[in-house]
Amino acid sequence: MIRAGKLRLRTIAPLVNCVRLESVARQIGYYAMRKRGGVIYNNHSIKNTPLNMAQVLINNIIRQLNEIQEGSLWFDQSIKDKIDNLSETEALTRPIPSIHSVAEHVSHMLEWRKECMLRLNGQQTDLMNSPDDWKDNTVLRAFGWNKLKEALYNSRTELIDQVASQEDDYLENKFLNNEYNFHYLIEGIIQHDLYHLGQIGITIKLLNQKKTTR
Repeated sequence: MIRAGKLRLRTIAPLVNCVRLESVARQIGYYAMRKRGGVIYNNHSIKNTPLNMAQVLINNIIRQLNEIQEGSLWFDQSIKDKIDNLSETEALTRPIPSIHSVAEHVSHMLEWRKECMLRLNGQQTDLMNSPDDWKDNTVLRAFGWNKLKEALYNSRTELIDQVASQEDDYLENKFLNNEYNFHYLIEGIIQHDLYHLGQIGITIKLLNQKKTTR
């Protein structure tokens, strides 16, 4: 590892002078804060924001959370792109009995985002063994599709609010007595979101196929 203040970067070459290290760090930092020329995600403006060398990883996490929900050049559709225009009937329909509905995936993603925020605060539930992990369509229909979407969208803002004021050293904190740290935890949530975004796409494709074969 190479240290520059509080910034940590993996060794890129056997010999990297301070000027080169700063250049690489700035490229990573600017990329973390750049999104189609700069935009405002809720209250988190990243346009014309001076580079904070102590928040390179934090800004990269914020960028990824925003892009998963709002859109990115690197994957076809964001969460909003996929689910915003679904009717409640579509969202709460399983295309086949063994495939979760879109609403069930959205609820599952929401519950794990909430669990992530709990763990960042030193708390934990046994979510994997709780009915909240996978709420069924009956429960979700009573809750309401629009309300569920809004809760998922708001959870992105809440998670970002929890880390936005922190510096990169914060990510090295260990969760309770576990071996993994906060960086591992948040990266896991990002990967979890992307996995279920793909599963939602499969569910929607199967729903559309059922419509065309009727």
